[in-house]
Amino acid sequence: MALVITDPGHLRRFRYNVDKLAEAIRKLEESGFEKPWGWVYSQMTAAHDRLPRFRALMPPAKAVALTLWVAIWLLPHDTARAEQIRVVASNSIYADIARQIGGAAVTVLVADSGRHELSMIGPNSIILCGWTRADAALRDAARRTSPNAILIELPRDASDVSVSIAVPWYDTRSMFALTHAYADRLMRIRPDLALQFAGNLARMSVGFDAIASRVREIAMDYANSEVIAADPLSRGVANTLNFKVAGPASTNGPAGETSAKSFSELEKEIEDRDGSIFLYDSDAANPAMKKLASMATQHEVPAAGLQDKLPTRLRYQEWALRQWNTIHGALNEASP
Repeated sequence: MALVITDPGHLRRFRYNVDKLAEAIRKLEESGFEKPWGWVYSQMTAAHDRLPRFRALMPPAKAVALTLWVAIWLLPHDTARAEQIRVVASNSIYADIARQIGGAAVTVLVADSGRHELSMIGPNSIILCGWTRADAALRDAARRTSPNAILIELPRDASDVSVSIAVPWYDTRSMFALTHAYADRLMRIRPDLALQFAGNLARMSVGFDAIASRVREIAMDYANSEVIAADPLSRGVANTLNFKVAGPASTNGPAGETSAKSFSELEKEIEDRDGSIFLYDSDAANPAMKKLASMATQHEVPAAGLQDKLPTRLRYQEWALRQWNTIHGALNEASP
């Protein structure tokens, strides 16, 4: 059985895909990616090794017979016949990662504030969660409900604890580690789809690389910058960039709200221009915080409103890159 390509455009795309596939193989190998299906890996590598010979046999508009494994890679997979893998995520960001890697092979549910975890978790479900308070209920429900549930947690080895716990989705290294572990588990469960999962992971890794590159660029170009951080999210992000941080160390009052004292401190720091930019969580901002952001702009301290929730129709990589671009834009505006 073979796949025949006669269209020159398809031929060029195949050449491009094989090159990208080989690049993805190298990246996955360098990152220590486990290969549970050795045959797939060997076939992918062999195809790249044979590429010069393929090119010699593939002049434009000539029919080219390719091997069966290429047909498997290029043609759509029929996952409807197999039972889908259930994945329960603690928030929409982990759910997005689950869908990007698993595709049609998974059905993804998002835990709803601790109310419906028990009914969501079935035998052999995969649980994706982090270490915030909102994750604790899902983790506990998984342990109580199904001893066979597979728990995949965000690593807790981030360089700054506040980033790992308060704003895990801004910690690119830990987020990729979770994505990596999830893809590896899917390959073990469905080895027949290992190539598809590996390809999805390789595509996601390109987005992770772009995010990490932007973070390094900001940290280097604006090294030792002083910023005003209004909340734990902003402080964690500033720490990630190794910036000097002005602003109250703790912004919360006894009920978890931003205290009047914190607002007073932030107002003074904005008036004194103690930082080049003002960072705040726009998703959690109340009218008083929005007023501070407006005040910062009036005092020529650019305000960068960050998000802690994933908007609909945006993938995690796109959303995360936008957050760092927002910071970069504010710093650029503040530069003389």
